[in-house]
Amino acid sequence: MRQSFFVIGTALLFSSCYQEKGIDLEANFEVTVINNDYSIPVEISLTNNSQGADQYFWTFEGGIPDASTQKQPGNIWYKYPGTYTIRLECRNAYHSTTKEYTLQIDSAIQAGFETYIRINDFAPVTLDIENQTSGSTFYQWQFEGGKPESSTEKDPPPVLYENPGEYTIRLITGNERETQEFIQSIKVLPRLEADFTADYSFEDEDREAPAVILLESQTTAVLHYKWEAPGGIIENDTAPNTSVYFEQPGSYTILLMVDNDKETKLIWKDIELSPNRNLLSFNDIRLGINSSKEDGPFFSGYLRETLKENEINEDNGKLIDFVFFGLNERFSYCRFLSPDSADLFTFNTIPQAIKTYIVNDLEKANLNFSTSIFDLMENDIPLRLLDIKSNDSGNLFFELNAFPRLILFETDDGRKGAIKIKEKIIAGSNSYINVDIKMQKTKK
Repeated sequence: MRQSFFVIGTALLFSSCYQEKGIDLEANFEVTVINNDYSIPVEISLTNNSQGADQYFWTFEGGIPDASTQKQPGNIWYKYPGTYTIRLECRNAYHSTTKEYTLQIDSAIQAGFETYIRINDFAPVTLDIENQTSGSTFYQWQFEGGKPESSTEKDPPPVLYENPGEYTIRLITGNERETQEFIQSIKVLPRLEADFTADYSFEDEDREAPAVILLESQTTAVLHYKWEAPGGIIENDTAPNTSVYFEQPGSYTILLMVDNDKETKLIWKDIELSPNRNLLSFNDIRLGINSSKEDGPFFSGYLRETLKENEINEDNGKLIDFVFFGLNERFSYCRFLSPDSADLFTFNTIPQAIKTYIVNDLEKANLNFSTSIFDLMENDIPLRLLDIKSNDSGNLFFELNAFPRLILFETDDGRKGAIKIKEKIIAGSNSYINVDIKMQKTKK
């Protein structure tokens, strides 16, 4: 009887010991999100800290793989956003226990937007913004220089830029655990400004009719031009730069209307054209002697200037009206030459030279012209009736001692003129004469 009691007691003791070990079973693990990146795709690692288990049954809702029986199952991947449960069941010979962990996987954040300018990029500019961001739960917009200056809406309102310049549009977006920034710039061009210049053409600088006025736009931010000039003929009334021809003297208004599909502006200028005197006047023209390196002996009324021999070429040779020949600084052997005979008097041949008739000695000519007539001449009438060709003395030389001295000339195309020699300047090889010239613009 005593022996039986001992056996039963011993069995109960061992049974109690086994039950103590079963109570120590614990399921436990840690989850680490790789790079702390909760936006898909997401990779996690698991560390199994369970105790007292012989078997492990993992389930990974939504994961790859979705289950494992390894103690350390390795890394798990998630391709889609959502809320998922990780479950571990631990077992031994006597018990089982579980642990669950809830994992929140976020959508991938792709920040971006497109901008669209209404009409054109001349100020003021209205900008529409198309938000192309995905995976975000908040939006912070900043519009440098714009109205409004900021917004927290997913799709912001139109933004107004009133002033020209380059501005930054900034979007900060994301979720509770991650943010991204996306930036674009916008360039706003200047506002519409209207202005233009109206300059007389080179031939019409005397502001006498008929005249051609050269028009040049000085506008900014313009797309369309429209010129008007009542009383004139415009070469191209929609070009930025053009010209207008006025036949008669009088007061005229030139108008320019410009627009850029947003604004329209109008500007005008007034001009006054005097009656045509048909007279070109030049004062204090210096004509050098043959040896002069400073002053040329060739004169062109069309070019309004003298030329040196090395400045004459195929283009301007035909524009030379007359040539002064002064042999030396004593001015004892002087003569005005027709351009086509310049090569007979130490000069090179003038390309395409014209014929000009010269009256070198007015006292021997049968012509009614004097210094007082020259000085008072305000139009070409005193020149019109002069028969210069019949009194041509272009072959005569003269000694320059008395002042003033008058020289008459007529070009082959019928333009007549007079030269008044006012003085001679003795300066060695660079000596010259100082003259005034009055000549017809065109034959009358």
